[in-house]
Amino acid sequence: MRSLLVNGDAVPIVSLETSLENADCCPSIQEGITRSSVMSLNGFGFAVIDTVQSRSINTDFTFRSYSPDGDIIRFIGENDTIAVLSLERGKIKLQTHLDETVSTHNYYNYGKQVAVSCVTKNSSVICGISSDRFNDSLNAAVGDFTMNKAMIGSTVNETDRFAGCITNLTICGRVIDAWRDVKEFSGLRPYCYDEVSECKSVLIS
Repeated sequence: MRSLLVNGDAVPIVSLETSLENADCCPSIQEGITRSSVMSLNGFGFAVIDTVQSRSINTDFTFRSYSPDGDIIRFIGENDTIAVLSLERGKIKLQTHLDETVSTHNYYNYGKQVAVSCVTKNSSVICGISSDRFNDSLNAAVGDFTMNKAMIGSTVNETDRFAGCITNLTICGRVIDAWRDVKEFSGLRPYCYDEVSECKSVLIS
């Protein structure tokens, strides 16, 4: 079926044979971002990514959030060592297993693109955070840390889960494919939810 009559007007429908990349209805979020690089969670999901074992986190990504709270990304190491980047009341918080906790001065949950870059250096995790409005830097001690995997979102409870999307995630120089590299997931989608809402409004208008 190519079109649907709505109030006497023909509305085009994307063919099932058309790939997501070629669909006119829901184009890529922005230039340079492909479907395989978008990981979206609606506040009820998570995604586990196996990484090459590394003593450095060395991670870059951008995100948009539609909730003031929730785990964005959790770096998991040996012997229950962790470093977690999360949102708490709109501010970004960095926390490690050593009970080190630091937060940004600014708020980042207003639906805009936020760039994040994290590295481990001198037994600390250092994260640079920037948007079109603000810039912050977070530094927390992590000790002897060897990363084994990463998790987007959380499995703990609803208040700890990320609502939004992450794009162009790179870990230790490796670009993460949302479908090829994710080993365990729930509620993962290859688009941002505001984009789909706009698409649906066009179809039913």
